Amino acid sequence: MTHLEKYQCMERLKNFLRKGRAGNPEEIAASLEVSPRTIKRWIANIRINEGWKIEYNRAVKKYVVTEI
Repeated sequence: MTHLEKYQCMERLKNFLRKGRAGNPEEIAASLEVSPRTIKRWIANIRINEGWKIEYNRAVKKYVVTEI
């Protein structure tokens, strides 16, 4: 994956999160054609570097953004 492809995937992930359409790591990974572990790393990166408050809601089985 090139840097441009990674950037585009990260932007799609952020859009999923903003719109509440993120789902669980496996669903997101399938949509972006990466591994679930990569999704977990990217979400951790967004939390740390961009300050987003992202939580995994087990009841609805998806990531939820509480604050951007």
